[in-house]
Amino acid sequence: MHTRLHKPQSNLTSSHNSLFRRKVMPKKPETKVNFQEVQSEKPEEISIAFQQTKSEPPSVIYEALDYAKKRSVTFAVLMQRNGITLANYSEVISLSTTISVLGDTDPDTGKIRIKQISELETIILVLAHEMTNRLLTAKFGKYKNLVAKGEITPKQFALKWAELEKEGEINQLKVAAQIEYSYGDEKTDKLLEQYNNDKTTDIRARVVAGTTHLARYEQLGIDLRKAYLMDHANIQTVEGFPDFRFDSNVAKRSSKGNYLIVKSIDSGKEMNVVRNPKTGKYSKYED
Repeated sequence: MHTRLHKPQSNLTSSHNSLFRRKVMPKKPETKVNFQEVQSEKPEEISIAFQQTKSEPPSVIYEALDYAKKRSVTFAVLMQRNGITLANYSEVISLSTTISVLGDTDPDTGKIRIKQISELETIILVLAHEMTNRLLTAKFGKYKNLVAKGEITPKQFALKWAELEKEGEINQLKVAAQIEYSYGDEKTDKLLEQYNNDKTTDIRARVVAGTTHLARYEQLGIDLRKAYLMDHANIQTVEGFPDFRFDSNVAKRSSKGNYLIVKSIDSGKEMNVVRNPKTGKYSKYED
């Protein structure tokens, strides 16, 4: 799950590090802490604030989280739903010099990696996208499992995957509007202005997956399928139909339980079969 913007109908275009246009941000906060401000922080964040008076300045991730949660309702809710605070963020989020995309989320550990960049506003928008992805890891995993086992095609997988990534894009645009970020694109900035003035503005209708994204997601589905067939499938054939190969691991039992419904690995066609308990071989079921 990576942060790569879909191309909305508002002609928002992006590519890797040139994704965002620079906006002048407020000066970074000094490390000195005003006691009255500290008193208003959550208990677990107070010690962090006092530590900053004695140690190095806060990380760019800390600054991004702190800045965005105070200005964006959407961002604050994403932090809350993910259980991320200014005290524990380093357990979940880290900067990386090894990833080629702006951000990604490990579907197994839930860890978020952000590309080593210094622009505060870019990090905020990437975090909005990846925190959304993190909440959807179960659904991402479900679709990966379905395509791997051949229960959906790579094309179907690509469409479902794109819909999940779309959620991250929508939240990213909402956060951009709330922190008054400018993409430098007239149509996109106008959309953000409309959303700020009217929260019923349909951002979802303006976000669509581009052909490049869909092609990449489809290839991911193909790769997942190949890996499963190589490492996990229990490939069988049907007597009298040597070219009909199927994976017995995903065979479905009929409603009456008297035969199995299997699908050809190669053609996707289905066949009703029965298994000989003595030989373990399969034959076509005849009424």
